[in-house]
Amino acid sequence: MSKIKKKIFALIIIISLGVSGGFIYKEFKKELRYTREDSSWESCKYDLRQLQVKLEKYYSDNKKYPNNLKELFKEIYIEEKDIVDPWKREFFYQKNKKSYILFSFGKDGNPGTLDDVLSPIDSEKHYLK
Repeated sequence: MSKIKKKIFALIIIISLGVSGGFIYKEFKKELRYTREDSSWESCKYDLRQLQVKLEKYYSDNKKYPNNLKELFKEIYIEEKDIVDPWKREFFYQKNKKSYILFSFGKDGNPGTLDDVLSPIDSEKHYLK
């Protein structure tokens, strides 16, 4: 191939990648906007924060985090409805050695997707000694 044909070919590839990237970015932004503007998403963030407050209260009283969220309503820290997200699924909670993981799988119910709702406070950094 001549130098001109190589440059034209390279230009076509660059333009194609740019256009493809633009479409992917547009779809990503649309999905993210839909997720974040959904009032259920904001409600879920609020519910997670309230649940974290109760988890810290439990920790303060018992010097440990509960093994599961049901322990919180057994000991009258919360009501059973408080462990369910706006999409009627139980929040994901896992106790670690020194902290916990708490989040919702979001509207689609699948882990690791854009609509997952993470707890507002990182319990690893917030860990009480």
